[in-house]
Amino acid sequence: MDIDVKGYIEAKKALEKYRDDIDKAIKLAVNEASLRLFRSVVKLTPTDTGWLKENWNIGAIKKDGDYYYCTIDNAVEYAEYVEWGHRIVNRNHEVVGWKDGEFMLKISEFRVEKQLDRIARRYLKAVEPKLWLIY
Repeated sequence: MDIDVKGYIEAKKALEKYRDDIDKAIKLAVNEASLRLFRSVVKLTPTDTGWLKENWNIGAIKKDGDYYYCTIDNAVEYAEYVEWGHRIVNRNHEVVGWKDGEFMLKISEFRVEKQLDRIARRYLKAVEPKLWLIY
């Protein structure tokens, strides 16, 4: 029994031809999602002195294998305590309470994650007509 795989080979070649277009669309989608996350986390960061809010950083979009990612961080030493909460200790080193976290990054991640599918579809729609030409 012979199996004709000529069509599959041609489809594979065509997909490879549009790989750059697909990568560009995905990179644009990751960029938009990262910027939305960055704006949201800065907006939700509480302002006491403004130091925490001013020290949010967004890195460049990077690719690792098939994955794109972007790093958003804050180097302020107390950022983790504002995010997750912390114990309140008196002068005698006794725990007298708990300060709840603000969860500015966690909430922002949740909000953007709900939008990811819509963001990705918008950028991939530009590539979709080219992919239909394969068949």
